[in-house]
Amino acid sequence: MTWNNLDEFFDYINNKLEYVILRNWEEYSFTNLLNSEDDIDILCRNKTNFINTVGAVPLHHAHKRGNYYINIGSHKIRIDIRYVGDGYYCREWEEKILKNRILDVKGFYIPNPDDYMFSLLYHALVQKPKLSFFYYKKLNIMFGGIKRNEAELLHVLKVYMDNNHFYVDYPLDIAVFLNMTNICNGKLKINRNLKKELFSEIFRVYNRISRLFAKIIRYGNDHI
Repeated sequence: MTWNNLDEFFDYINNKLEYVILRNWEEYSFTNLLNSEDDIDILCRNKTNFINTVGAVPLHHAHKRGNYYINIGSHKIRIDIRYVGDGYYCREWEEKILKNRILDVKGFYIPNPDDYMFSLLYHALVQKPKLSFFYYKKLNIMFGGIKRNEAELLHVLKVYMDNNHFYVDYPLDIAVFLNMTNICNGKLKINRNLKKELFSEIFRVYNRISRLFAKIIRYGNDHI
């Protein structure tokens, strides 16, 4: 399945699927998506239905990975597909984000301002190894321009999650990073599934070792 442009793609799925673009849509354009490492981060109701409807093609063989691409003209645009019950956020939070979604003026669905702020805060603090300057600056603007350090932002996230009975879940996509330091320091409630936790940690260690060996092999090939 091929789409002529992004507008055509969103016009089609707006009438077919329950979804939101999770973040950073402010910078979206066809040119930006082609010329950068950016992808479209989507949360949907049902992954299988979404994939079949848009003709998404997996980037990995593992069926639980969330990385796909769609064909826009002669180009491949990468999309990350998250869905209700996948642990990317806890199920209750994913349900809330979809229930309260709004249609952006650009023609696609996004979270409402409250869901956007706190889901982005969670993403920056829990799903990243460290808080980047990009997200630090963006979050402080979103939260009224009051400059907060990482510990203060963690406290803001904890209060929000506790008030809404949200918790950290273990993503089915084991490539999704979990910042256990921030989770512990922020005293965030967590759904402890030890089997998933152990498997995820093994996978992350395996990935690090694989990347290291790949660098060693490339270095060796370059110096033969």
